[in-house]
Amino acid sequence: MMSKITNFEMDLSREIKSRKKKLKLWKEKDGERAKIIIKLLHGMNFSNVLDIGCGFGLCMKMLSKQCKKIIGLDINPVAKEIFPELKIKKIDLNSGKLPFKSKTFDLVICTETLEHIFYPNFILKEIKRILKDEGTAIISLPNDYNLSEKFNFLIGRKLTQHDIDSFGHHFVIGFKQAKDFVCNEFKIIDCDYQYFGGKMRYLKFLKYIKKDLVAQNLIMKVKKR
Repeated sequence: MMSKITNFEMDLSREIKSRKKKLKLWKEKDGERAKIIIKLLHGMNFSNVLDIGCGFGLCMKMLSKQCKKIIGLDINPVAKEIFPELKIKKIDLNSGKLPFKSKTFDLVICTETLEHIFYPNFILKEIKRILKDEGTAIISLPNDYNLSEKFNFLIGRKLTQHDIDSFGHHFVIGFKQAKDFVCNEFKIIDCDYQYFGGKMRYLKFLKYIKKDLVAQNLIMKVKKR
């Protein structure tokens, strides 16, 4: 369900416009994250999968070999243009409950999404509600305390994803806060990190000193408590 206000905000959104301008870069980032997710789910097969905030649909496309049915949700369903064969629903995650019955999916993916919505705790509970008791969820959250963002803060430059924008990041979070938040509803089984790309990739060696200096996202494989 979309409101006139939501559509108005989408038209103004720098976040959404930046994805259109830097399509190749965003696809590369989504593709890298999808590979990490596939690695975390290695050897597993699923019957019913939901990707919340499916972006360009790369993860859905890669997962299609491991599942019988997969659905994607996004406020900007660009994935439908890239992969017309995928089942994508346009939805505003701030509008209320997810439109699915309880215990519907054996895998729910929600990456680079919770930080963009107004009620992340509510959607986290909704993920738990629609996930089967023995199901698996993949949840990622950003690391706003990485080296790049610390530098931006020191020189008075805006943090990359933080702006007066309904679709930017709505809170500042690090790895400890991300884990504590997810553990309110789930137990973490495994996790991996997505590191800097582009010019910043040359600093990747710092992960051996302190991961949160150069990791942009924490990707968690979780189960219900």
